[in-house]
Formats: sequence, structure tokens, C-alpha cells
Amino acid sequence: MVFFMYPVDWFSSIWTLIPIFAYSSAGNFASFFEVGAGISLDKRARISWILPVLLLAFAVNVLICSKALLDLVTSRILGAKAHDWEKTVHTGGVRA
Repeated sequence: MVFFMYPVDWFSSIWTLIPIFAYSSAGNFASFFEVGAGISLDKRARISWILPVLLLAFAVNVLICSKALLDLVTSRILGAKAHDWEKTVHTGGVRA
């Protein structure tokens, strides 16, 4: 009953949820949100100088993931055989 007495302005509510949706849908942006939250909560603006370093790490991560995706697609298209995993032999802590 209270819901109908006090209507919600959905447009402004949706705009406040967009950063939360972006954070949860694209995990690669998590570090930017964490730094932003840290800057906001700790009130330390100087830490924002770390963002260009995070941008570089993000770009490297995008390149690595893109190469892995291309490798997967080309192996599927060319019909390459499955990758064989060669396990590392461990001696259980005993030096051989």
C-alpha cells in the first residue's frame, strides 16, 4: 500500500544502478571501481594517480584475452585436435 502512496521516480533510480550493473557484468572493470570506492571512502584524492597504471594493466588484459579467444576460434575452425595436457610429475616433497 505504501508503494502506491509514494511513487518512485524510476528514471533517476535506473541511472544510479548503471554503475552497479556495469561492475557486475564486466569483471575487468572491477579494479577501477575498487580504486574509485577507495578514493571516495578514504578521501584520498592523490591515490587517483594510480588509474593510468590500471589502464595499462587493463589494456594488457584485453590483449591477452583477445589472443586467447582468437586461438580458440581458429582451432575450432581449422579442426585442430584437442590440446594434450602433460602433467608435471611431483615427488611429494622428497628430493630426487
